[in-house]
Amino acid sequence: MKKVSFLFILLVLAFFTGCKEVPLYFRSVQPRNGTQFNGDLSQYLINNYPKTLSSYDNHSLLLDVLNDTLTGIEINRHQNNAEMKLGFFNGLIWSEEFDLSDSSFMKLWFDKEIDNYVILEKENIACFNYENDKGYFEIDMILERNRIDGNLIVHDRPFSVGKENPLKDFDGLISYKRNIFDLAVVDINDTLKTYSTDPSYMGFRWLLNQVSDDGDFPFKYLYAAKLLNAFENRIKADSNKYMDIKEFLNF
Repeated sequence: MKKVSFLFILLVLAFFTGCKEVPLYFRSVQPRNGTQFNGDLSQYLINNYPKTLSSYDNHSLLLDVLNDTLTGIEINRHQNNAEMKLGFFNGLIWSEEFDLSDSSFMKLWFDKEIDNYVILEKENIACFNYENDKGYFEIDMILERNRIDGNLIVHDRPFSVGKENPLKDFDGLISYKRNIFDLAVVDINDTLKTYSTDPSYMGFRWLLNQVSDDGDFPFKYLYAAKLLNAFENRIKADSNKYMDIKEFLNF
């Protein structure tokens, strides 16, 4: 009998930590003339979590979690709390609750402390900038709201490439538009280089469109992956509490 490996988590993490090791440096925060977000980021995220997410929806990516051990998963949000129900092959239904406003859950979303980010909003995007030790800005994440259905899409490190030949990769990405980006070569270290740029808003949006096919993911499924990640952390911290289901899991 197969154990639940939560391959879904691994697939999402692989998607978000793929070969994106060399960032494009920005000489100012992006997008240009954006409005700084000064609200409660935790509540902003919570308000955008879906009320219900279920593997019983035939179009759900949560189907990738299921196998002959785990037969169903359903996540219901009640204001700032989420209840996750896991159904197992033997009829057992395991229910787990999460406080979505808890700082430990928020930390699963970001590599850095929230205060390190400058978040600018413009039109339908929110851009998470942080200043590196060279005085340039890097972009960790962009949240983009779909103009048709209102759902959020996550762009993870959208302006980053692999470290094998980053300048060539950026040249291919920017292509014939390079004259509008005012590119300058910057040494990251003795062996690695990148470009710095300070694009117009139109140039920035054009570049985001160029990378969107490779770097976007539905926000609601990233939320599900974060909950499963938090659940995994709980099981590892207190295995006795989860004795009834631990034998079915493969963390």
